[in-house]
Amino acid sequence: MSTFLYASLAGLLAALLVPALAGPARRLGLVDLPGGRKDHVGEIPLVGGLAIVVAFAIAWALAGMPLGWPLLAAMTGMLVLGALDDFHFLSTGLRLLVQLAVAAFAVMVGGVLLPHVGGVTGAVSLGLGWAAVPFTILCLVGLVNAINMSDGLDGLAGGMLMVMLGWLLVVGAVAGLPEALLAPAILLGAVVGFLVWNFPWLGARPARVFMGDAGSMALALALGWFAVDLAFAHGEHVPPMVFAWVLALPVIETASLMIRRLWRGCNPLQSDREHLHHYLLWFGLSRRAATCWLLLVTFLLGGVGVTGWLLGVPGVVLFWAFVALGCVHLLMMEFGLPRLRSRLDVQ
Repeated sequence: MSTFLYASLAGLLAALLVPALAGPARRLGLVDLPGGRKDHVGEIPLVGGLAIVVAFAIAWALAGMPLGWPLLAAMTGMLVLGALDDFHFLSTGLRLLVQLAVAAFAVMVGGVLLPHVGGVTGAVSLGLGWAAVPFTILCLVGLVNAINMSDGLDGLAGGMLMVMLGWLLVVGAVAGLPEALLAPAILLGAVVGFLVWNFPWLGARPARVFMGDAGSMALALALGWFAVDLAFAHGEHVPPMVFAWVLALPVIETASLMIRRLWRGCNPLQSDREHLHHYLLWFGLSRRAATCWLLLVTFLLGGVGVTGWLLGVPGVVLFWAFVALGCVHLLMMEFGLPRLRSRLDVQ
């Protein structure tokens, strides 16, 4: 079977698993209830992540599991952690501790490692030496939480994952790495199958299922794994900063949010309503329009990194442009958008 057929199989399986798992989820109480910061209607099953991972595992096993069992084991670890959090709302400290342990497994057993971060200070790559292991672990955990914290609108987290996985496939294809494309393609197919039930495709139809913490954590870990695999496991054909741009929106959004919370003396991992998508809703966009705009931004940011690479833009330029984008986002979210909203409220 071809890569496309395995990806299509994963998509079909995910689309079929979602309604099959929804009933048992409701009986077990694995549902998201409205209230507080959650303004959806009714009890929404939190089985989208489970459907995606199971569909991915089946199609990937049929394809021969070219990256080996550690990837699936690490995804399962995040899936179980997220499911327990969906059920019982685990403490932040315990959740972070388990995330660190699963990421350490990915690095030590799975071989996921960032030995350097490219030429961010000039033409010579900045090697990490002994710091490579803890740095990679922190990057994986950071990405897991970034994707998890971005899951605030129907179809947003799943759509972002779809776009970012799509860019990884483009990078791998252009770099001539067909052996690295199978697993991301299968996961992309499974995510599309989930989005059939989660994305507001028609009118204002609400999501029938949510990904849950289980899905966002497991899929984010896989996304980070694939990015590192493409960057380093098959020869260094692509600068690491290209992947930073592919992952830019959730990473910058989360880093900016945590910095703002720390400035105010708040817990950086607490929940609030100051994400970019909240401002888009306050300014009058519909939930579907806000989701589509953010997916477009995700696509364009990935395009900046990939186009810069293809045009031969130095890694140091991509790095400082990335830093500048993060600073602009921070200032906009801390000062620009709140002041604009205050003026509109006064008027």
